[in-house]
Formats: sequence, C-alpha cells, structure tokens
Amino acid sequence: MTKKIAIIALLCTVLFAIKSHAQVQDRYFRNISVDKGLSQSSVFAIQQDQLGFIWIGTQDGLNRYDSKGFKVYRPIKGVKNSLQSYYIRSLFKDHKGQLWVGGNQGISVYNYDTDSFVNYKLPRSLGEWYISSITEDNAHRIWATSIAGDVFMLTPEAENFTTIKFNTTLV
Repeated sequence: MTKKIAIIALLCTVLFAIKSHAQVQDRYFRNISVDKGLSQSSVFAIQQDQLGFIWIGTQDGLNRYDSKGFKVYRPIKGVKNSLQSYYIRSLFKDHKGQLWVGGNQGISVYNYDTDSFVNYKLPRSLGEWYISSITEDNAHRIWATSIAGDVFMLTPEAENFTTIKFNTTLV
C-alpha cells in the first residue's frame, strides 16, 4: 500500500515538474520612446484597438504605434477633420470599436476609413481644462468629464454633446 502511494506521489511530482517547466516562457519587451518616434515622453493615455494598433495620448498629440513605428496626429491649422487637440488626456474604445480622444480642445473620434477625425467642441471653463475621462453606458450614450467637473453626454441619435447640469442647491 505504501509502495502504491510512493509511486503515485512520485508520478504527481514528475508531472507537476513537467507542467510547471512548460509554463515558463521567455518574455520579450520592447521599449518605445521619443528616440523611436513617440512625439513626447509624457504619456497620459494608452488604448489598443481592434486592429492591434496601440494609441498613445501625449502632450504633443496622438501617436499610433503599429510595432514598426509611429504615426503622429496633431492639429493642422485650417483642416477641420484633423485632430483638434495637442494635449491628449483620455482615450476610449466604444462598442463599435471607434476610438474617442479627449483633449484640451474637446473630443475627437477617429475615422478609420478616411484616417481623419470628427471633432466635438465643448464649452470650456477658465483655467486649465481638458477631457479627463470618456466612457459608454448600456444605451450606447457616450459620457465625458472634464478636469473642471463638467459632464457631457452624446446620445446615438445626437450630433452634438449635451452639457449635463446638476442641481447643487441643498434642500
């Protein structure tokens, strides 16, 4: 009986050793930085899209990384469907896979077909202001907040964001 237990214990030990050895894998990590084409070293947001691109929001525009290099999107004066903000603080991918970009001039949505942006100007507060967060609810409404506490909502049918006002008076 003890011989059977010893054989089973030995077998389990060998199988465990083989399985645990098989799980050890070499990890490869590539450092990407300004010397590799990143537009700026202060990174505020990162998002991967359905095509595998890594989108990186910085103080100097939006960077798209494809494992070979970067494409940098910045505002272009006079071009209405270029990125509207240099200072990118938030990135969000919605249920359709659209990339939403929050910055110091409002919100932009990337159009994969035209490699351009649809821009939403939002009312700004005085002082430092940028879109700090973007998300989507179950009804597919896009919600955004600013660093100043502003709340904005875009319904699927709407063409512009609505500012959400809260009653802050105490009863």
